[in-house]
Amino acid sequence: MEVDKGEEILSLGYSRIIVNKSIDKIYNIRYYLNCKDHCKRSFFHKGDKDMNSAASLRLNILYIGRFVSTIGDWLYIVALSIILSKNNSVELTFLWLIRSLAPLLMLPIAGSIADRINKKALALMVEIVRGLTVILMPFFLESNILFLLIFLTSFFGPLFSAALNPMITSFTNEDNRHRVNSILTTINAAAFSIGPLLGGLLIIKNDAFPFLLQAITFFISGLLFLFITSPKIEQAASDEKKKLSILWNDSLFSIKYILKNRLILWITITETIFLLGGAAFDAYEVLFLTKALHMNETGYALMVSISGFAFVVAGLINTMLNKRISPTSLFFGGIFLSGIGNIIYAFSFYPWTVYIALFLTALGVITFNTSMVTIFQSIIPVQLQGRIISFQHMLPTIASTISVVLAGIVIPVFTIRVIFIGLAIISMIGTITALPVLKELAYIKEKVGGEKLEMLS
Repeated sequence: MEVDKGEEILSLGYSRIIVNKSIDKIYNIRYYLNCKDHCKRSFFHKGDKDMNSAASLRLNILYIGRFVSTIGDWLYIVALSIILSKNNSVELTFLWLIRSLAPLLMLPIAGSIADRINKKALALMVEIVRGLTVILMPFFLESNILFLLIFLTSFFGPLFSAALNPMITSFTNEDNRHRVNSILTTINAAAFSIGPLLGGLLIIKNDAFPFLLQAITFFISGLLFLFITSPKIEQAASDEKKKLSILWNDSLFSIKYILKNRLILWITITETIFLLGGAAFDAYEVLFLTKALHMNETGYALMVSISGFAFVVAGLINTMLNKRISPTSLFFGGIFLSGIGNIIYAFSFYPWTVYIALFLTALGVITFNTSMVTIFQSIIPVQLQGRIISFQHMLPTIASTISVVLAGIVIPVFTIRVIFIGLAIISMIGTITALPVLKELAYIKEKVGGEKLEMLS
């Protein structure tokens, strides 16, 4: 399988190094993995200061945009959940199935599109399109067209992510990349705390208010990209006459890339197993808290608020941890904490043990998610990130959908506590599959350093 012009793949054991001759820069996995506190020098921004004024400005704009957009995400979801639950429980199920399945249809092609067009323009366009679909929803609350609009809103989500990741890579370096990702994760957590509450309050006033505000947040987020100056990212070659062939070749290349890169492969396996057990926790949390712990609606609302606060605190802690611990170690630690949190949650009989479980899970999830993003941004060339990361997301996304569906099927057969215990055990297995990630680190440190690399075709 040929790689984009100017790029060749090299390999030694498990390690992967990409050399881009056109810009004469080396994306070296060993260099990244050995970087714990502050890298002495960055291959990406050699000689640059960690945070100059231009970088600070565009990052601040990005932070504001993500905060506004993420708050909006929760506004219309809460509103739709409340409205559809009043109409028909089947419609509520359709809402969550569409939100899970729609991205799966876009993921295989999102990366190919993002790698071949201007990423800032793509991010802006996606936000505007999603804003338009949301602003139409109040007019079709009693029509099946509503589900088409929900589908379109979710369908374009992977396109935004495929454009955003390379942009973050392009204006960060090894010194500040994990910190930037940690801040973004904390911002998302804060928005998660505010969005549902705001959505619930707005819908009391008028059914259309949450959708209107959601659309405005998408528009603001998109327009803010006009003020972000991003370094030019080399785009993949494109042949207008062979679009299907390009998509097919990109798919094969992405799959082979992931399979041959052991670090990415084991991270994907770990995330998939964890979500196979953990994804259903959020979907059926209300059943567990009300039936197993006998909480009332007020208690459940309090628990959701505490959960949001726990994610914010966890994000702040993670921002501080990245200065002392390598992202690879943080990934393993995050998976382990998440698994322990799920186990404690499933065996909880008192609210205070649930609080402990929520905090451990929040800290773990934020830690391994942020570390995973940082690792991918640092070891995958920016020209390939759209394709590789989009395909990497597919298996965990499928696992999440399977987790929710299967748990829903067995709810009439087993008690909710038994189901949660089973799910927690599955998610804990992810800790075992995360061990090869640390083994990979040790192997690269031992074998790559100082040895000559041989070119592979």
